[in-house]
Amino acid sequence: MKVMFNAPHPGEILQEYLEGISVTSAARALGVTRANLSRILNG
Repeated sequence: MKVMFNAPHPGEILQEYLEGISVTSAARALGVTRANLSRILNG
């Protein structure tokens, strides 16, 4: 039987990577809207 695990939410990984950067600045750098990045980060 395979062992199942809960993968982390993509927003959790991005939050660690973007630590110390504002959502607005990160969204601009990634070429997405602030609202879309916020939705990803907050689930």
